[in-house]
Amino acid sequence: MDWWRGDDAFRARVEADPAGTVAAYGIRVDPDAVRSLCDADPGVDGAAHPALAPYYEDLRARAAVYDELDQLESTIADPGFAGWRQRQRQRFATQAPDAWGRKNPHLMFSIELSDGCSIACPYCAGAPGRLTSVSRFTPANAARFRGAIQAIKAMSGCSTLSGVLYHFTEPLDNPDYERFLEAYREELGVVPQTTTAAWAKRPERTRRLLAMAREHGRGVQRFSVNSVEAFRSCMALFTPEELRHVLIVHHYPEAGGVYYRSGRARSRDDAVDGSIACVSGFLINLPTRTIQLVSPCIEPARWPKGFRSFATSTFESDDDLAAFVARQRHEVFDRVLHDDAPVALRNDVSLLEAEDGTLRLRTLYRTFTFGDRLQQRVLRHCSPTATVASVIDDCSREHSSAPVFAFLQLLWDAGLLEDGAWR
Repeated sequence: MDWWRGDDAFRARVEADPAGTVAAYGIRVDPDAVRSLCDADPGVDGAAHPALAPYYEDLRARAAVYDELDQLESTIADPGFAGWRQRQRQRFATQAPDAWGRKNPHLMFSIELSDGCSIACPYCAGAPGRLTSVSRFTPANAARFRGAIQAIKAMSGCSTLSGVLYHFTEPLDNPDYERFLEAYREELGVVPQTTTAAWAKRPERTRRLLAMAREHGRGVQRFSVNSVEAFRSCMALFTPEELRHVLIVHHYPEAGGVYYRSGRARSRDDAVDGSIACVSGFLINLPTRTIQLVSPCIEPARWPKGFRSFATSTFESDDDLAAFVARQRHEVFDRVLHDDAPVALRNDVSLLEAEDGTLRLRTLYRTFTFGDRLQQRVLRHCSPTATVASVIDDCSREHSSAPVFAFLQLLWDAGLLEDGAWR
């Protein structure tokens, strides 16, 4: 399937001669099974040729990762953090296509171990500058690293967390990446997922990383591949067994790669509105000593890197990191709708009146229709200058305060109201 998705020349040969093509490429599988799968993939639960049983087993394992993340979400003990994350998920679901809204993992944190990147992928949403420094696994950096994880664990009340050790940088730029992975495992019991575009630089290192992930990780690792030539090199360099738990992400025209309009891809004619940001929580860069509270979004004019930043700070010690995390609980996570809270619709939400008299809230991929008179009145009063108290007062002649507040709360929980810096 990797060959089929990643190489247009392979697809053409299979169309003409399935048996001869799989033999020429050394693929040990029944060509009839391959042809039936390529003609119409029946999905993770579809009936398949017995030869493809391992393939479907892997697909089901990959899909199960999202169920595991949902289960982890239910273990968040802090109601403010849980509520904030749920609002971000709901907001992003109104901004993204169905498939990506579901697949975005909304990880709790990311710790970047490099300042800049050596790869400079032409589609990178973060568009980092050239690689200037990395954080080696020194006692001081190890303390900051462990302290950040421990602070997030303490704040959330979770025994384990979802995170990665990269965001828009290349993890293998750091010579001590594996030592940080081991420290992550010691803190959280598992090795996190790795996405790398540097899989070919030191193949033996990549093989050791894959072996480490198989032994101590979960889910799949990801190789970013930027050309069909690089793809062919990857398939020659690694065995099918080594790539079994690797998701090859094709970023080139011959594989139909998708480019999101953010970062370096903003000016591409073939880019589409989207985001590859995947953290609803804390984004930490160890070399630059910066920490942000972030969440994915698709608002390219306002947030060109594909994520919102709710708060940012610098740090020197693990105590500074813990203090920032604790502040977010009081300044962001514990926000509730009170009399003075502003109630403006998000700036990417349009309010339209339909010919049938209903009001419609429209986002890039979603439309919500409201025919109820109370709801319409509330929506018309939502504005950058409105507050909960002013909307309730404006609606008081026709409606009691309880249903008005209940509808405002529904809009808030759905992530349709602007979630700015207010207390």
